[in-house]
Amino acid sequence: MIATLASLLVGLSPADAAELTNLPPAMRGDLDIRYLVDVENTRLVEDSTQVGQRRLTEHELVYAPTFAFVKGVGLALEIPHYPSVRLAYPSASQMSVDPTTDSGTMVGSDAVTLEPELGSGFGGVYLGLRGSPMHQELFSARGDRLSWLLDVGIRFPDRSNLWSYKEGGADKRGAGPGALGFKISTAFSTTHHGTQPYVRFGTVQSSRLTMDIRDSTGAKVASNVIVRPPSETEMIAGAEITLTEYGEAEKAAYVKADLRGIFTYESWSWVPSGTLMPSVLEDTTGLIATQSERVTVMGQAGIDWRFHEVVELQVAGRVGTATPQTVEHFYPVEAGMGGIAWGVHTTLRFRLRDWLVEGAGGSAGGMGDDEFLD
Repeated sequence: MIATLASLLVGLSPADAAELTNLPPAMRGDLDIRYLVDVENTRLVEDSTQVGQRRLTEHELVYAPTFAFVKGVGLALEIPHYPSVRLAYPSASQMSVDPTTDSGTMVGSDAVTLEPELGSGFGGVYLGLRGSPMHQELFSARGDRLSWLLDVGIRFPDRSNLWSYKEGGADKRGAGPGALGFKISTAFSTTHHGTQPYVRFGTVQSSRLTMDIRDSTGAKVASNVIVRPPSETEMIAGAEITLTEYGEAEKAAYVKADLRGIFTYESWSWVPSGTLMPSVLEDTTGLIATQSERVTVMGQAGIDWRFHEVVELQVAGRVGTATPQTVEHFYPVEAGMGGIAWGVHTTLRFRLRDWLVEGAGGSAGGMGDDEFLD
């Protein structure tokens, strides 16, 4: 893939770095406010028989400031808040004991009626260091024609998480993975005839989390159990296409289309029994179940509109599907093939630049990016 990018360097003209490789100039910053809605509809299947449906709906609000203290090096902070994590079962079967195998089964069982479960709260705060050894904007004076961004950081643990109901009951879970995590990612972009192709490779490795498990009444059903949320590796390839530019200064305002493909691998994990199933046997309540790994493939299309030199709006929609996954190793039930995942991601970005810092006047056609890169 890097060789493919290198082949595009012939005949390049200076232009913006793609969104995934952007970094503010020295002593400047960005503030992103993201609102993400993700939905996953999955069939629950046992021995080729559908025994239920599951719908996971997640609303996430992320506050993400980035500040570059020197040119090419900056700090990134992400504070995730989950207003709602909703787990619903439009149709599901009761788990019963199969006398022939002496194990649980949903085949031939009565239907079970469940109210949607609701979780909410803050997730683990992320703190990272970002650096750009080469960059089309930041180091344009030396003729860089490739932008390269490195990102390393840590996701701090959070006591409130999706894996247990909250203390005190109220039939509500926390949100987020809860465990300590380590992130490393790298992204490359370049410019070719008004288009910015890019690629990104990244991984978040989750550590183990020791915690108590509570039921919907808040009563403790297990103490000091070890939970291991899935680790995630993601690969993205796409391109930004400039549709129009306007304003008195170069790149002060524009509209771009963003098209990308997303490949995500989630590792196997340890989660409390009953977390992502509509019904489990009483004998497994409070036990830790193993979930299998899975792969998700998605396509995304979006619009990036910088309507003022210091304000930018991004809106994107995505849709895809995932490979089958064993929900709990205790039971022969899996999240079957053919489920649909989709989402709508919105980002409002405020760009702290000289226009704000020095109180310079003017409209969207005021000071261009080239005037404050150094």
